[in-house]
Amino acid sequence: MTRNSVEASKTRKRKVFNNSSASIVVGAFFSASYCFLAPNEAFAQCATSPPAPLTVSSGESCADAGVTRGSTVNGTHAIDVQSGGTYQGNNVNLFTTGEFARAINVSGTGQATLAGGSAVTQQQYSYGLSAESGGAIHATDFGIETNGYAASAALASGAGSTLTLGPVSA
Repeated sequence: MTRNSVEASKTRKRKVFNNSSASIVVGAFFSASYCFLAPNEAFAQCATSPPAPLTVSSGESCADAGVTRGSTVNGTHAIDVQSGGTYQGNNVNLFTTGEFARAINVSGTGQATLAGGSAVTQQQYSYGLSAESGGAIHATDFGIETNGYAASAALASGAGSTLTLGPVSA
């Protein structure tokens, strides 16, 4: 995410960045975050206790509120939402200290909504928010700090991947 895209979110303008078939939407949106579930589904408290890393597998849905999750292991994300999984985080703080370890990684048809909180990563290629291969992340009022070589604040890669950010600080 470039300084210009962060500035765009601060000035409440909307910008769309396209990278092949992935897109990033940055701006201020004046609506609530929504995640639609079937009538018989509900968000349950995530089974893995914080501050341990969390994997949300296909068919699972869970929510965290006011917790910290993190990883100190190379290649292990603080939150990994796999294809078919759904995660909702309210005022969550995420961290990673290993290489190639993302604060949140969403892949396939996985979905994540973050409202409030922050992500801090410390090593190379450790992105703050990462949507890949069709994954979707919606984040509002969220801070992102990356401190490693080639560690972008937000990355969408692969067909159908989306990041909707607004407002965020990086």
